[in-house]
Amino acid sequence: MEQMNQEPGKNEEENFRAQVDDINNIDKEFSDLQKLKMMNDGADMQMNQGGAPDSHEMEQEEINNRSIFVGNVDYSTQPEELQSLFSECGVINRVTILVNKNTGHSKGYAYIEFADPSSVRTALSLSESFFKKRQIKVCSKRRNIPGFNRPRMSAFRGRVMKSPLSSRGRFGLRQPSFRPFYRGRGAYKKVVTNPYERT
Repeated sequence: MEQMNQEPGKNEEENFRAQVDDINNIDKEFSDLQKLKMMNDGADMQMNQGGAPDSHEMEQEEINNRSIFVGNVDYSTQPEELQSLFSECGVINRVTILVNKNTGHSKGYAYIEFADPSSVRTALSLSESFFKKRQIKVCSKRRNIPGFNRPRMSAFRGRVMKSPLSSRGRFGLRQPSFRPFYRGRGAYKKVVTNPYERT
């Protein structure tokens, strides 16, 4: 009888140990798979970062190296006028004056794309010169990095609230004035704000 009681206990203990060993093996295989996946992901990231950029990015970078930014441009300036100003620097492919999409008025700055990158260096010498009675700023065009110069989100966004003591306070609702006097015709008059208050 004692042997029978010990055998079921041993079997349960052996089964339990076998299950624990199976779980440990599964955990080890899972961690190995995770390590392998992380290594593959890391290799993919290195390939994407270190790999050759696509042709569109290379072309855009090459155009940026041949372009300049012109700031503080007079709002009435036409592209032909800027082209004649910068034509002494080299052959110009394109002149772009940015305009407000709603009004169609100039934003006051332009981009000029040259045929040769050496023209950019000569165009930079025109910075701080006067064009149409305005001192223009000329610098080489740079590529925007998404999110690089994004403004921080402030804790308070919205309009400034008026003082609660003003006649129109929060949300435009009338609030009682806490000034006991008001200026009427002639002299100051006493206004009763609390009818139960005795003076």
